[in-house]
Formats: sequence, structure tokens, C-alpha cells
Amino acid sequence: MGVLAGSISYTRYEVVGDLPGDYRDRYLDCIRDFAFEPLRPEAEDDTSTGWVVCGELLDTEFTRDKVWLDTAWAALSLRHDRWSLPAALVRAVVAERCNEHARARDREKLTRAENEEIREQIVREMKRNALPAAAMTDLLWNLDTGCVRFWSHSNKANERFVALFEETFELKLIPRVPWVAAQNCGLSAKAIGELSELHQAEFTGGR
Repeated sequence: MGVLAGSISYTRYEVVGDLPGDYRDRYLDCIRDFAFEPLRPEAEDDTSTGWVVCGELLDTEFTRDKVWLDTAWAALSLRHDRWSLPAALVRAVVAERCNEHARARDREKLTRAENEEIREQIVREMKRNALPAAAMTDLLWNLDTGCVRFWSHSNKANERFVALFEETFELKLIPRVPWVAAQNCGLSAKAIGELSELHQAEFTGGR
């Protein structure tokens, strides 16, 4: 969350690349191409990542009014779902089911292929009776300044966001750290070079 309510803590990025002249319509089509798709129990994928309307976990009906706040701002949310089955329970149920099948066939144990087939069947059964864990994170993009705000500091969430953003819009994202900001505010090459040699200081308040 973040754009419409909640935390104001976010990670900032700089967009590298030129926008097409018809970006409002073209990017709307691109967003639709990478809209979130729900996980299905019978599919092999354990995760799904895609765009949803900002602040709306279930809405993938993208329109101009929902994406473009005005001529300069775009808002979206990234949704990431994953199956989170209890590993210990899966192992226990698989072991029990494999033992039952072996006894029914008057065998000491099943083959590796048979064990794997039973495991896949049990996982599908569990998924049908469970809901995936769902997470949604907002982003706000100023197309005039090229600044993107993503409401998460999680490394994994930011990696997923950068990958999806770059694939969707065919633009590169770089973290908007102070050194990048200095490059864009007109500092001399000498000053930027000196800035790059600075080291982080710790202020612990100790004696």
C-alpha cells in the first residue's frame, strides 16, 4: 500500500529511456499485457506477479481514468501471490499416502516416479482447499521528472518490481540514490567525483 493510504515510506527510482509520443495509450496496452493472473491449483507455477489497479487487489480492468491521475502521473499496484503450503504437513501426508499405496500393492516401497506422482497429486489437492498468500504494493510514476516511487524496502519485492516494470515499459530503472540525484542537479564533474568517494558514517550517540 502507500499511494492512497498507509505508509509514506518508499523506494525511489529514476527512469532511463525516452517515452513514446503516444505513451498514454501504448502503456495502457502494455499494462494490460502484464496484468496479474490468479494462480491455479493445477498449474506448475507457485507464484504469480502482475499489475492491478492502484489499491484494488482484484481489479485488472485498466482504463485511462484508473491509471493516469493527470497528464504527468501514473499509479499502479504490483500484486504478488504465492502458494504457501506447510512443508512438514506435505511431507507427512505424502509419506502416509505412499505407504498406503505400497501396502495395497504388496510392495516394500514405491519407485521414485510413483512417489513424485503422489506428491504432485497431494499438492494439487491442498491447493484446491487453500488460498495463496497475496501481497500488493503501490507505485507512483511522475512521467515529467522520471521519478518512480515504489512503496516497499524489501529487496525481493523491489527485484520483482524492477523486473516487471522494465519488461512492461521497455525502460530501465536505476535506484534514485543521492549520487544519481547529484548527477541530475547540475553538479560539476569534480564535485560528483568527490561525492562518490564519501563513506557512510554511523551516528550511534555512544561515548
